[in-house]
Amino acid sequence: MQAGPTGRADDRLRVTLDQENGGGGIMPLNHDSIRLRRERLRLTQEAAADRAGIHQPHWARLEAGRVQSPRLDTLQRLAAALECEVGELLLRNSD
Repeated sequence: MQAGPTGRADDRLRVTLDQENGGGGIMPLNHDSIRLRRERLRLTQEAAADRAGIHQPHWARLEAGRVQSPRLDTLQRLAAALECEVGELLLRNSD
Protein backbone atom coordinates (compact mmCIF):
# COMPACT_ATOMS: atom_id res chain seq x y z
CA MET A 1 0.00 0.00 0.00
CA GLN A 2 1.32 3.42 -0.89
CA ALA A 3 1.57 6.10 1.73
CA GLY A 4 -0.40 9.26 1.20
CA PRO A 5 1.11 12.73 1.08
CA THR A 6 1.31 13.04 4.86
CA GLY A 7 2.07 9.37 5.53
CA ARG A 8 -0.97 9.07 7.81
CA ALA A 9 -3.15 5.94 7.84
CA ASP A 10 -6.16 7.78 6.41
CA ASP A 11 -4.04 8.99 3.50
CA ARG A 12 -2.92 5.42 2.83
CA LEU A 13 -6.55 4.27 2.80
CA ARG A 14 -7.48 7.18 0.54
CA VAL A 15 -4.71 6.25 -1.94
CA THR A 16 -5.76 2.59 -1.92
CA LEU A 17 -9.42 3.44 -2.46
CA ASP A 18 -8.48 5.93 -5.16
CA GLN A 19 -6.48 3.25 -7.02
CA GLU A 20 -9.33 0.74 -6.74
CA ASN A 21 -11.76 3.30 -8.09
CA GLY A 22 -9.74 4.04 -11.20
CA GLY A 23 -8.24 7.25 -9.88
CA GLY A 24 -11.58 9.00 -9.40
CA GLY A 25 -11.23 9.82 -5.72
CA ILE A 26 -12.63 8.06 -2.68
CA MET A 27 -15.50 5.74 -3.44
CA PRO A 28 -18.81 7.14 -2.21
CA LEU A 29 -20.68 5.75 0.76
CA ASN A 30 -23.35 3.12 0.03
CA HIS A 31 -26.17 4.64 2.06
CA ASP A 32 -28.57 1.76 1.38
CA SER A 33 -26.01 -0.67 2.75
CA ILE A 34 -25.89 1.24 6.04
CA ARG A 35 -29.66 1.09 6.45
CA LEU A 36 -29.94 -2.57 5.39
CA ARG A 37 -27.15 -3.69 7.72
CA ARG A 38 -28.68 -1.74 10.60
CA GLU A 39 -32.08 -3.31 9.96
CA ARG A 40 -30.57 -6.82 9.73
CA LEU A 41 -29.04 -6.27 13.16
CA ARG A 42 -32.48 -5.08 14.36
CA LEU A 43 -31.07 -1.80 15.58
CA THR A 44 -32.82 1.54 15.67
CA GLN A 45 -30.90 4.51 14.32
CA GLU A 46 -30.44 5.64 17.91
CA ALA A 47 -29.03 2.27 19.04
CA ALA A 48 -26.72 2.08 16.02
CA ALA A 49 -25.53 5.64 16.61
CA ASP A 50 -24.86 4.83 20.27
CA ARG A 51 -22.79 1.80 19.20
CA ALA A 52 -20.82 4.01 16.81
CA GLY A 53 -20.38 6.82 19.31
CA ILE A 54 -22.03 9.41 17.08
CA HIS A 55 -25.21 11.45 17.46
CA GLN A 56 -28.43 9.97 16.01
CA PRO A 57 -29.10 12.97 13.72
CA HIS A 58 -25.66 12.46 12.14
CA TRP A 59 -26.44 8.75 11.66
CA ALA A 60 -29.72 9.71 9.99
CA ARG A 61 -27.88 12.08 7.61
CA LEU A 62 -25.37 9.34 6.72
CA GLU A 63 -28.14 6.83 6.08
CA ALA A 64 -30.19 9.32 4.05
CA GLY A 65 -27.29 10.16 1.76
CA ARG A 66 -26.85 13.73 2.98
CA VAL A 67 -23.20 13.02 3.90
CA GLN A 68 -21.18 12.01 0.86
CA SER A 69 -17.64 11.74 2.20
CA PRO A 70 -17.50 10.95 5.90
CA ARG A 71 -14.16 11.03 7.70
CA LEU A 72 -12.20 7.81 8.02
CA ASP A 73 -12.83 7.57 11.76
CA THR A 74 -16.57 7.88 11.12
CA LEU A 75 -16.39 5.07 8.55
CA GLN A 76 -14.53 2.92 11.05
CA ARG A 77 -17.15 3.64 13.73
CA LEU A 78 -19.98 2.80 11.31
CA ALA A 79 -18.32 -0.46 10.32
CA ALA A 80 -17.75 -1.46 13.95
CA ALA A 81 -21.36 -0.64 14.87
CA LEU A 82 -22.63 -2.63 11.88
CA GLU A 83 -20.21 -5.52 12.43
CA CYS A 84 -18.63 -5.29 8.99
CA GLU A 85 -15.55 -3.97 7.18
CA VAL A 86 -15.29 -0.36 5.99
CA GLY A 87 -15.13 -1.51 2.37
CA GLU A 88 -18.56 -3.09 2.70
CA LEU A 89 -20.03 0.37 3.28
CA LEU A 90 -18.63 1.88 0.09
CA LEU A 91 -20.07 1.79 -3.41
CA ARG A 92 -18.21 -0.34 -5.92
CA ASN A 93 -17.81 0.53 -9.60
CA SER A 94 -20.54 -2.01 -10.44
CA ASP A 95 -23.09 -0.55 -7.95
